[in-house]
Amino acid sequence: MSDHPISKAQIKMIHTLKSKLSMTDETYRTLLSQYRKRAVYPPEPAESSKDLAFESAKQLIAFLNDLAAQTTDWVNHSHSRFESVSRRPGFASKGQLEKIWLMWKRVSWAKTDRAMATALDLFIFRKFERGGLMMVEAELVPKIVKAIDEMQKQQDRKKVRSARQAKERRVANR
Repeated sequence: MSDHPISKAQIKMIHTLKSKLSMTDETYRTLLSQYRKRAVYPPEPAESSKDLAFESAKQLIAFLNDLAAQTTDWVNHSHSRFESVSRRPGFASKGQLEKIWLMWKRVSWAKTDRAMATALDLFIFRKFERGGLMMVEAELVPKIVKAIDEMQKQQDRKKVRSARQAKERRVANR
C-alpha cells in the first residue's frame, strides 16, 4: 500500500463532510482513530486528518460520503460536470462554471441536462453576447450569477402570488 500524504483537497472534503453530517468532535476523533497514521510502523491510529495516508483518507471520504447520502440530502459533486475543464486564464474557473450550472438547474424549465445546457448557452448568448457557458470570462461571472438569481427571485414571487390567489379563490368559494 502506498504511503503518500493526504492531499489538501482530501482534508477539505473530510471537513466538509464532517460539517454536513453535524458530527461532534468526539465522534469525529473516534472515527479517525479507525484509520491508520501515515509513515508509522507499526501502524498507529490517526488523531488528525493531517495524519492520514492518502489511501486511508480516500477510504474515510468514501465512508463519510455513504453516511451523508443515507442521512441527508447530500449530493456528491466530486465528479462535476466541469471536471475535465483545464485552467484557462481569464475565463471562468471550474467552480464558477459549476455554480452557474447549479443555479441554472434551479430556474430552468428544461427536463434534461442537454436541454438545460442548450437553454443556458442561449441565455448567455442573448443576454451577454458570449458563445455559451464555456466562453464566459471570469469578470462576467458575477453578472451572470446576479441575472440567474433575479430569475430565481421572480419565480419565487410568482409562486407566492399563485399560492395567495389560490387561497383567495378557496376562501371566496366557501
